[in-house]
Formats: sequence, structure tokens, C-alpha cells
Amino acid sequence: MKKFLVLAMASMMTLSVGLLSACADPAGPGGVKPDGTISGNYKEPTRDELSAALSHIETDQVVGDTQSADWALHLGASLEAGFSFTVGEGESALTGSGKADLEAALSLEKNEDNTSADLAGLSATINEAKVTLPGDDGKPVAYSAEGGAYVDTAGTAYADLTLKGGEDELTVKGKDSLSDLLQLVGGLVPSAPMAGYSLLSEQAQDGTGEISGEASAQLFSADELLEVLAQYSVKLEMDDSEGLKFRLTASAETVATIMEEQGVEADLAFTQCNIVLYVALDESYVLQAVSLVADVEGSVAANAALMMPAVSFEANLKLSFGVEEKSSVKVPADLDSYTESIIGQLMGNQPAPGEGETL
Repeated sequence: MKKFLVLAMASMMTLSVGLLSACADPAGPGGVKPDGTISGNYKEPTRDELSAALSHIETDQVVGDTQSADWALHLGASLEAGFSFTVGEGESALTGSGKADLEAALSLEKNEDNTSADLAGLSATINEAKVTLPGDDGKPVAYSAEGGAYVDTAGTAYADLTLKGGEDELTVKGKDSLSDLLQLVGGLVPSAPMAGYSLLSEQAQDGTGEISGEASAQLFSADELLEVLAQYSVKLEMDDSEGLKFRLTASAETVATIMEEQGVEADLAFTQCNIVLYVALDESYVLQAVSLVADVEGSVAANAALMMPAVSFEANLKLSFGVEEKSSVKVPADLDSYTESIIGQLMGNQPAPGEGETL
């Protein structure tokens, strides 16, 4: 049981680092509203209107003048997610549900070497995530996690989480190096979002600290974009009254087309499938915000030939990235009380991975 709780904690920490998230301000970063939408007077553009709009968007200017010595970009990111699912039927069914809110901030700035990314903070709140599995006696056993996790600019991770599995419970409150925690869960991303991490690969640099490549180039032509959208049954709407705003709406047909292209064989049926992507640029055609809102509910029929059980699911998601004046996130005021090692509390007297028994 302790091993399961360790794995659950590790998974939650990985999720906290990998997913970015949102606050509930009246107007969030980049003008994203609490419901994930970006206000605008949207309408379907003609081909000529779309072509004129796209001609203003240049790939090397979409986040500002990156060649400027004082260029900087501060981003706020947010995620609000809820889900529930059932796999199988009866007492042997696997069920799960949860809700999480995450908030992250990232600063991109020019330094002496080149452009670098600094994690200005990350905050994750797990309101409650639950999974029910069949126990050894066939009766369902509930596992859950709730609490919070935070990362500061120095790359220190803090956690205050309660993990439960049946009658067992583990409470963890402490701190550790984020890179050490990532190594604990497999060492797959040892220090990706840490201070000083370069966003530019060697192939994207010309050795002078500048981004190499072609000069200003249009991202898409109107014909190319309309062709792709039609192929995937995506509706495009636009507002060009102040800068540019786009609203792209996908549906069940979009998902079906993607699954068919990927060769996924599943009898998937939706009772609800609304997926909307917003993109906003200011009057200088510099990116201000991107937001995705999705509400999906449906089921997958059992397939005996593929040995797939029946699945029912429901999920809602609000994911957004927006430009801010300065990157920051809210964290608990008492972080100085997080003194114990997270890894020490998780592992107890067990050896860490690589030092004996593995998880």
C-alpha cells in the first residue's frame, strides 16, 4: 500500500509540473475571462477577409520583436479541469473522478547568451481526485488525493497533500528540489522548466545570440487554413475590429476524423462534444492570449474482438495562456513551515530509485 501511495504522489507531482493553469480574476492574463472565453464580435470571415487578416501575422513578430535587446515576454497560464469515468461494469468496474486547478507563470527574457525561460512560479490545487479499483476480495477500494503543490523561482517544490488508499492514509507536507522529485518519478524531465533553461536549440541559433532563419513570413495562407478546417469540420469565426481575434469550434465530427486518420477503432458516441479554441492578438498583431474550452461527454462500446471493456466518460477543461506585465502566482504565506523532505516522507526507510529497490 505504501508503494501505491508513493506512486500516486509521484504522479500527482508530475501532473502538477506538466499541466499549466488558471486564476479566477474578472479578466485574466491576455483578457481571458473566468469561463475561458475571450470576448469579441465574432463572425465567419470571407476568404478575402481572412487573407487580409492573416497577412498581418508574421512568424517572427507574433510574440513581439525578439531581436530587440530588451525583449521580454511574461506569461500567465491556467488550467481548470474536471473529469469522471467508468471502465467496465459491475463491482469489477474501474471508476474515477476529480477536479484540479493549476496556475503557472513563465518569464522569457534576453540575457547575455540568448533568450532564456525562467519559471516564475507554479501552483497546483487538487480539490479531490478519486479512483476506485477492485480489491483483492473483489470489493471496490477507493484511492484519493487532495491538497496543493507549488514551485518557486529557485526550483524548489513544496507539497501539502493527503493521499488515501482504502483504510490507509499518508499526509505529506514539505519541500525538495524539483529536479530530485522528477528523478524520483523516472528522471524523464530532470530540470526542464528551471531558471536559465534555454528555449532555443543549437539548430535555431546562429552563434551570435540571435535567432536564425528566414525574415518575416506569413504563418498560413487563407486557402491552406480553410482547407484544413474544412477537412476536420472546424468552424472559424473572426473579429478584426481591434487587433485580431479568432474562435475555432470543433465537434464530434472533428474527433471522429482524427481517430479515423490515426487508425483508432472504437465505437465512440458523444452526448456532448464542444471544443472551442480562442486566439487573440493586439492592434500590433502581437499574441495576447490563447484559450481552450472543452466540454465532452460520451461512451465507448465494449469490443470483444479487441478485448476492450465499455467506457463512459465526462470531462470539462479550461486551459489558457495570456500575456501579463509581470509573471507571478499565488502561493501559501507559510511556505517557510514546509521544512521536511518530501522524498523522505514518501520513501521512509526504503531506498530511493537507483539505490536498491525500484518503485
